[in-house]
Amino acid sequence: MKMRLKKWAKNPVLRPEPGNEWEKLAVCNPGAYYDQGKVHLLYRASGETDVYRIYLGLALSDDGFYFERVSREPVYTPRLPFEAGCAEDPRI
Repeated sequence: MKMRLKKWAKNPVLRPEPGNEWEKLAVCNPGAYYDQGKVHLLYRASGETDVYRIYLGLALSDDGFYFERVSREPVYTPRLPFEAGCAEDPRI
């Protein structure tokens, strides 16, 4: 059986959020999983800071196309100096 995939015309499903300092520059490289009727999207994000920091955010969707962030705060924030730029590509 062959599976044919088609790119959704309304990509990207999540864009940077200018109102959130930690994700106003970029959102990218999500990991997605389906649980209890919702698609969970764990994504990496960055803001405009002197030290390039990567944060992780979480968004949910009922249909896998339209996502809402669960919070204005990241679900993971780098806290130590060696973590700058290190929270890459969430794998779930």
